[in-house]
Amino acid sequence: MQHVFTAVALAAASLATAASATVTSLPASPPATWAIFGGGLGPSNIYVSQYLTPAGGSGGSVQHVTQNVDAVRKAKGYPCNGHARCSSIGTIDFQYALWTGRILRGFPTGRVGAALFGGFQPAAGVTDSFSFLQIYTDKFDPVGTIDGGTANGKTNDGIPRYVPNPTPTAIGWNYAGTTFDFFDIPFDYAAPASPPESVSFETALVDVLNGGALVNILADFTWGFSTLGGHLTGNPIAVQSAPSSALLSLYRAKYPGITYADAFAHPDAVAEPSAALLIMLAASGLAALRRRA
Repeated sequence: MQHVFTAVALAAASLATAASATVTSLPASPPATWAIFGGGLGPSNIYVSQYLTPAGGSGGSVQHVTQNVDAVRKAKGYPCNGHARCSSIGTIDFQYALWTGRILRGFPTGRVGAALFGGFQPAAGVTDSFSFLQIYTDKFDPVGTIDGGTANGKTNDGIPRYVPNPTPTAIGWNYAGTTFDFFDIPFDYAAPASPPESVSFETALVDVLNGGALVNILADFTWGFSTLGGHLTGNPIAVQSAPSSALLSLYRAKYPGITYADAFAHPDAVAEPSAALLIMLAASGLAALRRRA
């Protein structure tokens, strides 16, 4: 699979005509090309044919999920008012679309994938820095792999083509309504050009403390997609009650000087238009998997 972190050689002229402003939400209908998010990204040269339903059917649309994030007493000194569960420290807000496309106009459908766009908005008075950890597993790496970023994960300008101050002429992305943003467009070759593949992702919102030496995990999701059976389908997002041992083990092994702590309560999730939401974040550079930017 490829996604936002894979560079591709694209003509400057074609990119200039494909995007004209900062993208602040996923288009309600498929964009002409993913170059609206900026040039030089892995999917920038893909023309989008249609959005699909999570089951892979035609007539899909952008889906939306919001989640309140509550801190627990051990995470940081947020007021708990005598309860084990603290007040909300903010809200996660994501949009998702499943899509098919092609490299050149007029060619048969040749790319399949997802688009994930959103972020985290801290509650009033919460001034910490937040980010997102992510791992993935697939048939090439069933144990799991960290999906880029630093020891503290990735957000905003840690992801290509982020625009700090959106304008009508600044080409790139910045999700509306959240301070700590996340963007990804994972994709793969459509069958039979690529072997069938199933990919599982785990993404965690984290509170970065002590200059990055302490990473408190506040919320955790699993999600995925599959091209098994010759067509694209997705696995609905599932809110986890704790980060997986795989995620903790991978980050602790790679960054032994950083403390990764389970520090979140059971969150409340509200999904629109249905609970069958997928959030496709990305995977690292693989032989069979195509990447984002």
